[in-house]
Amino acid sequence: MSKKTDIQETAQNRNLPEYIDRSREQQWLKEHSQEFAGEWVALDGGHLICHGANAREVYEGARKSSVKRPLVVEVEKDSGLPSGGW
Repeated sequence: MSKKTDIQETAQNRNLPEYIDRSREQQWLKEHSQEFAGEWVALDGGHLICHGANAREVYEGARKSSVKRPLVVEVEKDSGLPSGGW
């Protein structure tokens, strides 16, 4: 069995929401984050649905696009400084 199938089966057995593979959205964010830094984006797979400065407007735009379960996230601004922890 594949890992995805195992996750789906476990989710069904526990009455959890359906597993959604977001790897294509993650790849899109990795490749395009500098273009949309500081904005909200709505993605479906590797496709940009809409973007903007207002989260509610982007979410509403994504809902109107008829995409069933888009990923809506804020793209962080790159401060240019390395980050570190304690």
